[in-house]
Amino acid sequence: MNQDLRLILICAISLCLICCTKSNSQKSLEGLFESYKSELVSSAKFTKYALAARSDGLDTLSHLLVAIAQSDSIHAANHAKVLEKFGKDHETYEKADIAVKATPENLKLVLKEKSFVMQSAYPGFIKRAEQEKIPQVATTLSWAYNVEKKQLQYLRMASTIISKGNEKKIPLVWLICPTCGDIYSLQDLKGKCEFCLTAQENFMGYKSPAE
Repeated sequence: MNQDLRLILICAISLCLICCTKSNSQKSLEGLFESYKSELVSSAKFTKYALAARSDGLDTLSHLLVAIAQSDSIHAANHAKVLEKFGKDHETYEKADIAVKATPENLKLVLKEKSFVMQSAYPGFIKRAEQEKIPQVATTLSWAYNVEKKQLQYLRMASTIISKGNEKKIPLVWLICPTCGDIYSLQDLKGKCEFCLTAQENFMGYKSPAE
């Protein structure tokens, strides 16, 4: 094989590898973009549902819904940072209209949506990012996925309590990890975030025992 042919072959192989890498990363970024949109809509939805809960006289529940809205906002911001790093435009999408109903109906809807995201959306997106060896995408998706599972547990707990007419038994104070969006009640509080290891002193809403 002469030198010119060898050079052409090397260039062709290199171009093929570049294109394949780009194609793979595009697939993972598409999943991340969908997750980004979902988290933004979810944050806006929980903000509105929190106001509705307060109007319905469910003040304690509203604190949980506000905390989930903040948590989802952090997920969206984390996803956006990774998208920006890969040069993906994350501003071009249509924001969804959010219908607000009575609080019991709102809870049923978000329970269904959170279950879908946890069971069907995030696992597939994370698997793809891991297969394509894009750790930044896998990390931000994994953080959100793990927190979504906790959110769903808290929402199920709140829904059960409200159905029994004991709304005041829902925890009043919630703390948010500013790094990954993890959510804690005071009873579940640990020394550091179980997912990203951020110290609890840095949690949103944290107050030292002396305060």
